[in-house]
Amino acid sequence: MIKDDLVLIFWLTFIGFSILALQRIYVHLNQVSLFQLFFSILCITATLPLLIAAIYIQPPSRYPDLWVVLISVCSCIYFLIILVQFHIYQFKETTFKQNPIKKTN
Repeated sequence: MIKDDLVLIFWLTFIGFSILALQRIYVHLNQVSLFQLFFSILCITATLPLLIAAIYIQPPSRYPDLWVVLISVCSCIYFLIILVQFHIYQFKETTFKQNPIKKTN
C-alpha cells in the first residue's frame, strides 16, 4: 500500500466500513444475536492491529510477506465463519410446509 500511495484511501475506506458496520449493529441492536455482535466487533478489532502493523512496521527479513499472510489467514477465517453462519441460517429458516389442496366440485 505504501508503494502504491494507497494508505490514505485505505484509511478512508476502513473508517467508512467501520462506521457503517457499527451503525448497523447500533440500529439493529435488539435484533442482532450475541454471536453476530461479538463477531462484528472481533472482526474490526482483530483486523485493525494487523493493518496498522502491515503499514507502519517492517516485517522481519526472514518473512517478508508476514503481514500479508496474517491478513489473508484472518480474512479466510472470517469468510469460513460467515459461510458456516449463512448455511446454518439457510437450513434453519427453510421449512417446507405443504398446503393441502382443496378440491372444489
